[in-house]
Amino acid sequence: MAVTAFISYSHADTKHLERLHKHMAQLHRDGVFETWTDHAIVPGSNLDSEVFTALHTSQVFIALVSPDYLASN
Repeated sequence: MAVTAFISYSHADTKHLERLHKHMAQLHRDGVFETWTDHAIVPGSNLDSEVFTALHTSQVFIALVSPDYLASN
């Protein structure tokens, strides 16, 4: 069973998120690791509920910390 990681990031750092996904591509293909970001939220769904559920079902928390991340809400 794959380990699920919740990735928290600033939208200003989307290029860094894309690069992280490239680095993790083989783990994803092998079924070892899955990631969750806000891209998985379906429009019209309850944002807080989706994030809460994803946080509580993930085994790993990854924060892409940058000045933009620290300055965001």
